[in-house]
Amino acid sequence: HSAGAFFTTRAKRDKLSPPSHFQETERSIHVHQCTTATGEMWALQERLAEMTADQLTKAVVVVMDEQPVHPFLQGLPELPVKINVAMGLALRHEPLFRLMRDLLHLHAQFTGHEKRGVYHAHFTRIASNPLFPLITGISGSGIQQWIRKGSLIRITAAHFADLIQRYPRSEAFITHWLSSPLNPAEWLNEARSFVLSLYEEQHDAMLHETALRMHQLLLQITGYADTYEWLSGYEDLEAVFRSLGARETAAYSGEPLEGLQVLSMVETRAIDFEYVMIVGANEDLLPGGGLYQSLVPFDLRRYHGMALPSDREATYAYTFYRLIQRSRRVDLYYAGIVADFRGSEQSRYITQLELELPMRTTRSALFKHRVVSPQGKLPDQSEAFIRSAFSDERIKAWMERGISPSSIGSFLRCPKDFYYKYVLGVGETEELEEQISVSVFGTVVHKVMEHFLRAFEGSYPEADDWHE
Repeated sequence: HSAGAFFTTRAKRDKLSPPSHFQETERSIHVHQCTTATGEMWALQERLAEMTADQLTKAVVVVMDEQPVHPFLQGLPELPVKINVAMGLALRHEPLFRLMRDLLHLHAQFTGHEKRGVYHAHFTRIASNPLFPLITGISGSGIQQWIRKGSLIRITAAHFADLIQRYPRSEAFITHWLSSPLNPAEWLNEARSFVLSLYEEQHDAMLHETALRMHQLLLQITGYADTYEWLSGYEDLEAVFRSLGARETAAYSGEPLEGLQVLSMVETRAIDFEYVMIVGANEDLLPGGGLYQSLVPFDLRRYHGMALPSDREATYAYTFYRLIQRSRRVDLYYAGIVADFRGSEQSRYITQLELELPMRTTRSALFKHRVVSPQGKLPDQSEAFIRSAFSDERIKAWMERGISPSSIGSFLRCPKDFYYKYVLGVGETEELEEQISVSVFGTVVHKVMEHFLRAFEGSYPEADDWHE
């Protein structure tokens, strides 16, 4: 058993007999197969809502992947106890990091094209950030409509002046970031001032902590830029910003001695909980592949008694079984489909419990559940569209104009799409495109052929007519 690898070595050397606490407690182990990671979080929230305050104070939620922690906390029901989150939130997943990264990329592309203005895609990416409405008072959809209405490929100073006139609150942001390009040193100064103002003005606890970590990150990059001459261009600055930002975390605040504990697997060592819930119990997360890079060859590591990949696996297995040895109930959640829609199997530890638990103890029972996330009730579409004089009139008008193959195809593929487009006259939302789309190209071809063939009504064009 890999979890006992270190005990076996000590027992042989020192003639020890380590006790087994696994058989001392009656426990139930519940394995929940969910569809996706979102389904895991929903099932966990349902489980926590069922627990009493006394049970929650004796419980731990072990998260194998830190990325969904923040959405999980936001979706939690009102619990009768406090929550302590020991792990940090990766800064790269926060809106503030994405905003600064996009502003950095914008100025890297902006330099040298200031007369032509800001490229609309770069500005749209910034406007779609959740912090943009908070800072400027303009919604991201409002920016998209403004760009689409004006067919703005590049947004110049005149366009920004019009935007400031409509939304005066956006003047400070536009003046500092979009009026003119900044060199890397100026960008760092503006970024520090901007993040510091967010830290002082905003009262959201998470944004407050994120702004603090971002300000510390920018100070670190500024120190590098002052020390090393090579860090003077945007390309190098972007690389350093991404590299350092990938390792930064924003800390949660909490009380480790009371309430519900949300921990990583490593942080559960030497702590006993009666109720254990592990989220992300997939093989690629628990225990995971674990890249083992070393300059010392494997044979030399083994000869000199250094740590090997098998030691890492043994440590992980020990931590897992150590966590559940005194528990009364264990809930293991794993997703059948991960984010990129590739299949993912349950952890090897779940399989091991299924096969070996009945042989090891009679005081533990394992149950398997298949979790189906709730879905909104679909409306009854049996009589979604009732025939009326209006629809008859619109269909006759459509047929008089001529029936195109695309309209017949639309009816066969999706009758609702056909009804909206050809009966109600509701078209698709126009998007700003720099290259001609397939639909527009088809319309142009139709119009050209219609104009050409109109002169040959009742006859056919000759071969020479096509060359004129």
